[in-house]
Amino acid sequence: MDLEHPQGLGPWTGPWPDGGRAVAFLTGSEGCDDGGVVLMWRRADLEIHSSRNIRRGRGRGREANMAYSLSQSYFGANLISDFNFINYADPSNGFVRYQSQPDALAQGLYFIDPDTQAVTLGVDNKNTYGLSDGRPSLRLESKRQYNHGLFIGDFAHMPPSVCGLWPAFWMYGPDWPTSGEIDIIEGANQATKNILSGHTTSGCRIPDPPAAAGQPLLLDCESPGTTNNAGCNYLPPASDTHTYGDAFNAVGGGVYALEWTSEAISIWHWPRQSIPDDIVAKNPDPSGWGLPSALFGTSSCDVDTYFKDMSIVIQTNFCGDYAANIWGKDGDTCNQRAPTCVEYVANNPTAFANAYWEVNYIDVYEQGLATNTTASPSEPTTTTTVQTTSTIYTTVPNPATIVTSFTQNGTVIVSTATMQSSQVSSVVPSTVVGPTATAPPSPSTDPVVPGREPATIGEYAYLGCFGSGTGFQSFLLKASAADMTLGKCIDLCRPGKYAGVRESECFCADDLDPDTRATTDRALCNSPCPGNSTQLCGGTASSPATKPKRDTLPPSFSSNPHRRLVHLHLHRRAAPSTYLLSVYARLTDEVPPNAPPLGDPEPHTPSTSTLVTTVTYATVCATDAARLTPAEHCTTILVPGCSKYCGGDGMQPAAVSVPMTTTVASCAGCGADGADRVTLTVPFLVLAVPGTGAGTSTGYWPTGSVTGAAATPPATGRPTPSMVSVSAGASVAEVNFGWAVGLGVAIAVVRFALMFF
Repeated sequence: MDLEHPQGLGPWTGPWPDGGRAVAFLTGSEGCDDGGVVLMWRRADLEIHSSRNIRRGRGRGREANMAYSLSQSYFGANLISDFNFINYADPSNGFVRYQSQPDALAQGLYFIDPDTQAVTLGVDNKNTYGLSDGRPSLRLESKRQYNHGLFIGDFAHMPPSVCGLWPAFWMYGPDWPTSGEIDIIEGANQATKNILSGHTTSGCRIPDPPAAAGQPLLLDCESPGTTNNAGCNYLPPASDTHTYGDAFNAVGGGVYALEWTSEAISIWHWPRQSIPDDIVAKNPDPSGWGLPSALFGTSSCDVDTYFKDMSIVIQTNFCGDYAANIWGKDGDTCNQRAPTCVEYVANNPTAFANAYWEVNYIDVYEQGLATNTTASPSEPTTTTTVQTTSTIYTTVPNPATIVTSFTQNGTVIVSTATMQSSQVSSVVPSTVVGPTATAPPSPSTDPVVPGREPATIGEYAYLGCFGSGTGFQSFLLKASAADMTLGKCIDLCRPGKYAGVRESECFCADDLDPDTRATTDRALCNSPCPGNSTQLCGGTASSPATKPKRDTLPPSFSSNPHRRLVHLHLHRRAAPSTYLLSVYARLTDEVPPNAPPLGDPEPHTPSTSTLVTTVTYATVCATDAARLTPAEHCTTILVPGCSKYCGGDGMQPAAVSVPMTTTVASCAGCGADGADRVTLTVPFLVLAVPGTGAGTSTGYWPTGSVTGAAATPPATGRPTPSMVSVSAGASVAEVNFGWAVGLGVAIAVVRFALMFF
């Protein structure tokens, strides 16, 4: 790689992702407030016919008949090089360790598709961590700050509706909250509906009546404020059912657009099949898009006063002020797996195998720029061949860090090189050529929706192809019919929340357990519906790798009546764990909890307290299968105190409890009326690692493939506190439960009280 300069140093040249040559000129710090340098790129293999500069000042709104021109296209290596990888402590109290670009590359947390140039931004999904560690993830912030413009993000996939996740795509200014925050995509845990929020200083409100199609929730945007610092926010329109998480991914993702003028900030969303033609053609015109989903500004909020110098941010957080504070509240079932968000995230890596963003591009358009003709939508290349000249100014802190890319074995690799200020010229060339790279157009079709799976059927929205590590324990078989269709199953489940179909069988549920999750590959649900062969009704997981994994699967038991616990999915549910269901959900009633701000610059780690809890439950005696005997489950739980944002009308998080579940145990006539099976309520982890006698202990976390009763947790990655001691048999006096008392004692008696500090 060469290093030259017209005034002594020469151009530094390197490969462009598509095989061209990129030339970077390093110039002096003239005009840079931070004492940095200016980095300018050009494509050396393009002819030049015109010249333009990217506007850096603040505009005054969208003028009549003034078209938008593309000023920046973030995709492929451009996205990696033009965003900062943040690696400081999360200001929102997340259980996360954001990684620098070199560390993220070394850990395989991001990937650039060499064919489509789509960028995948993931999280660590292989390792367990201590309760004070944090799970590695990514937070990217654009190096350039903006004032006004049209911002269009195309995402093929976003982190799913999984417990512990708090992903976001948003914008904020450096002096928070004075310079404002707009949250474009945000949610947590099992949410399937987006919430669009604004955070400002005092004096900004949502217009009343609103000039948007979305449903306003909170009107006052002040943060910190009186509404638990949630600012002002909207829900998407009722007709827009695929805005977040599993619902967003089920239709192949989609596009979010934000227009920022002096008058208002407006946000739109379209699923993959409804993206406007002008966006696909790279010639967007918001005047034809109809009412936005959310609108901030107009006469109730002076936009230029409350929003300025904002960067684009994309991140995946865990727990923190949002996901942790709604854990187990208001229909959230995440506490069925662990008493706290941190314990679940620390010890369930494979739950986050699909926790990634797949970014096709983020395009930024501005007004007042020269018209930039782009490649036609049918052109397969990732850069335009339009003969134009652009000058891109990027401030790089000293010492200058140069980010380059090259292709190796089909994978785009991004590396960095650092130059000292002495190597930087102090002269800015009078004419410098900038990049004309443009992202491929938005795909406007999807192989699954709506051709084989309708996006919506009545008030029900397609959520995807679901597998389960617990045998769909929240679903019940509703009917089996030779003419089963997706619509028929929905009719059978109405007004319940979930309808799941596999071939001729229809299953219904009112909630999802944490281990029933959407697969990444929707094509795994490939069984034609018996009543309509053009539709797909579920499928079969060919191997454990093709269905959502659960870190702790109940072990297999024989029919030996002396086994202490037996988990028989088919006894209480009707879907084997190898089933894959095409799932639809009624999302019209879903109202996600108000979200705290993302841009708070002050970390605010909450206090914690330790609570020792003992649960007494009934089980089949290990030495006499005709009797039930009490057993104890003793655990130490790390209880989070109130963080800066607590939610609800109190100042403490929801009560923490030991997750319980039901199971079927074989016995020798100990059941009702002398039956050889009895249904017991037991601590969840007793099923995960069954005990066979006194002294058996496990850690309070899923233990992966460990199935032996005497197995102990690994030495590494073991959270402390959270030790569970399961004792039965000789350590507890056996009691012969009579038939009249047996069923009552089968229900666990939880003997503890939670105290928060």
